Amino acid sequence: MSQNFEPWKQDRSRGIKSLLWATASGAGAVLFAINGNAPFALGLGLISVALTGMSSSSFRKASNREFGKKFEHDCTQAALSELAKRHIRVEANVMVKGLGDIDLVAYVGGTPVPIEIKSFRIWSQFLFFNGKREARTIAQAGRQKSRLKADIAFVWLPQGRPTMLQRFFGAGGSRDIKVIFGSEKVLADALARSA
Repeated sequence: MSQNFEPWKQDRSRGIKSLLWATASGAGAVLFAINGNAPFALGLGLISVALTGMSSSSFRKASNREFGKKFEHDCTQAALSELAKRHIRVEANVMVKGLGDIDLVAYVGGTPVPIEIKSFRIWSQFLFFNGKREARTIAQAGRQKSRLKADIAFVWLPQGRPTMLQRFFGAGGSRDIKVIFGSEKVLADALARSA
């Protein structure tokens, strides 16, 4: 797996820069307030607050992205190990021009099955109505399926738990995009059934 793609480092750098500017603006606001220049003090104070908010947002985004990448890496390794035991050929981080990378591509009976790994704990879907995040994920899996000319695509939620309705009716966008909840063993079972 490529460790070179680390977008959270840019987010963290932006957070540090925003925090430094926020501190400088705050210090300037204090100096202007001491010298009795209230309009400049207020202006710099507002800028400082805005920059602090930007900094906080950048740090939060960096943290989420770093967690997501580590989570994906750990789950990929577990899946590679389990699928190898079952003699299912699989590739990790398959780069597709114009699309980016596909987390896993398994080959079941020679047919590719793209697998998108997500760290979601909850899949917000009621019958056939998906939440925004889920709709974006289904669209992403659909593009992967289309690009690989695959018959089916999986969205794998290793730490996800299905609702009662999802247990009975399944989850996903259609018959050809399935949401798989649970461990790498559950994923391997689902791949075996898709053959």
